[in-house]
Formats: sequence, structure tokens, C-alpha cells
Amino acid sequence: MTTIRADVNNKFKYKYLIIGVLATAYGLYCVSDAALKYPSMRPKATAYEQLRAEVTDDGEFQRQWNEMAESKGWTVDLEYTNEQLSSNTIYSYFMFGLCALIGVPSLLTGLKCIGQWIEADDKSLVNAKGQRVNFDQIKSIDKTKWEKKGIARLVYDDDGAEKSFVMDDLKFDRQSADEIMERIEAAVGVDKIVGGLSEETYREKRAEAEKEKAARRAALDAEQE
Repeated sequence: MTTIRADVNNKFKYKYLIIGVLATAYGLYCVSDAALKYPSMRPKATAYEQLRAEVTDDGEFQRQWNEMAESKGWTVDLEYTNEQLSSNTIYSYFMFGLCALIGVPSLLTGLKCIGQWIEADDKSLVNAKGQRVNFDQIKSIDKTKWEKKGIARLVYDDDGAEKSFVMDDLKFDRQSADEIMERIEAAVGVDKIVGGLSEETYREKRAEAEKEKAARRAALDAEQE
């Protein structure tokens, strides 16, 4: 019997890597504004507001401000007031936190996918981490999350200790992962499945759904004619 190998689904991997890199980069950009850019703008905003409070005449205020700005190397236009700088700082830190919550887990998920694979021969299952499970060790196949999330948990006995091997047909090439799952079920028996159906049954249900879909499409085409 030939060995079946399921490599990481590149779409899955790159999706999380791209999201992770973009979110993390934007988060760092936001925190650099909050920690570096806005604090550096406060002396100018403070000087402007103090002068504005001291000089009530608009013409005199503008003359003194132009002189002060020139002496400090500032532009004449005031970018932000202190109140605006405070609001912008809070917003930037908020965006940094939000980006970190999205970006870091996504980046780690994408990085963990690199170099991962699962293989199955006629007697055992092994992954890139070196975890090997003989089919006769498997006690149950938990497919509770298989249909919606593509995750199945193979519970097996390892010298008296109960351990698990995770199958994921979203993270790995779906067709190959499904073929591996079908091989496992054929070896250990469908009676070991809990929380789901066998791959053969799922395949039959998908085929039936496709037939019904094709029949509805044909009926609609006939009505339009």
C-alpha cells in the first residue's frame, strides 16, 4: 500500500502569515506614533497654547509665534493641539493592542505551519514533529469538529497513557488529509468514530447534495426556456 502524504495547505499558511505580518506591522506603526511622534510634538503644542493664552491680539500673537517657530525650527502651522495629541495617543495604543491580538496569533499560526506534514502507510500515522501512531493503538476517532472545522482528534494508547493525534484538513491539503482519514477508518473500524460520520458516508452525502443541486439547476433552466 502506498504512503499518503498531506502537506500544509499553502493558502491556509500564507493567509495567516500575510494577516500576521500586516497587522503586526500596522500595530508597530501605531505604537511608534504614540511613543515617539506625538510626544515630540507636545513642546510645540504647549508653546503655542501658552502664547495664545498670554497674547490676545491676533496680529501680535502671529508675529511672536512666527519668531518663536523660526527660532525653534518649527513650522508655523500647528499640526495638533495637546488635547488632540492625547486623543491620538490613546487611539494609537488601542490600535496597537487590537493589531497585537490579531497579528501575533495569526503570525504564530502561519509560522507553525512551515515544514509541517502528515503521512500514513498501511500500519501507522506520523507527522513532521515525529509523533507516530500505529493504527492498532487508536481507541477512538473524535470527529465532533471535523465537518465544520476540519479537526479530528485520534485518541490512542501509548504504553498505558492516553494521548491524542490531531488531524486537520483545513491546515493540510484537504484531499490528502481526507484520504488519510479514510485509511485510518478502514484500519480501525468505523465503530471507533464518535461525534461524526465516516468519510464514506460524508462522501455519499456530498454526492447526493451535488445531485440535488444539479437537479434544481436543471429545473430552473427548464422553467426559463
